[in-house]
Amino acid sequence: MKMPPYPGVSQVMEISKVEDWQEQYAAYLAEKEAKEFNDCEKETPGHLTAQDGEEWAIEYYKYLAEKEKALEDNST
Repeated sequence: MKMPPYPGVSQVMEISKVEDWQEQYAAYLAEKEAKEFNDCEKETPGHLTAQDGEEWAIEYYKYLAEKEKALEDNST
């Protein structure tokens, strides 16, 4: 890897295993997705309340629920 010269500064770059980073990132994403799924499962459309200006999230959740129902109706 070629880096531009910076006078008076020594440059050191740590190179780690690429797979290690990918595994950590995949684990992070899986944990994040599971947390969001659990949070979403706890809330039902009838019990959603707008907090901290997140009205768009409620509307989007309702939209997704309608689309899912429409897809289920079309597949039968």
